Amino acid sequence: MMVDVFIIKERVVMKKLIVFSLVAVVAFVGSVVFASRHVQFKDPNVSYRVNVMAAIGANMGAMGDIFKHRLPHQDAVGAHARNIERSGMLIVKAFQKEAMEEDSTALPKIWKEFDMFKAKAEDMVEAAGALAKAADSGDQGKIMGAMKGLGDTCKGCHKEYRKKRN
Repeated sequence: MMVDVFIIKERVVMKKLIVFSLVAVVAFVGSVVFASRHVQFKDPNVSYRVNVMAAIGANMGAMGDIFKHRLPHQDAVGAHARNIERSGMLIVKAFQKEAMEEDSTALPKIWKEFDMFKAKAEDMVEAAGALAKAADSGDQGKIMGAMKGLGDTCKGCHKEYRKKRN
């Protein structure tokens, strides 16, 4: 009986942590998607990479909505994760050419530390793949853990290589 109470409390704490993480990710992704659709870039390299990142952001936002609002689209999580995995494979190529514009949120540090940036992008692709596998399993604990892992990879890269928003 005591073990059951502990398990229930642990699940409640885990769900709160996951919901909080998802809300943060959705808010962040929403700002990226909004900004990417309202800024015109002269350099097609900048425009391309913004669109690649917006595709990832749109899928993260969709998954965030599924979890945050308990939408009946759990079966779509794997597809969104695979979309992120595929789009994530384009990140390194999208950022190969150093191209900056005033409204770009990319930091010059990306190109100074390109190997580290590449490793972080690869970590995100791997985390998206793990989420897709977790989604295929149907195990909610695995799905939520993998979702948090994916969000952490996004946050870790953006913390290092993206301009802070005002």
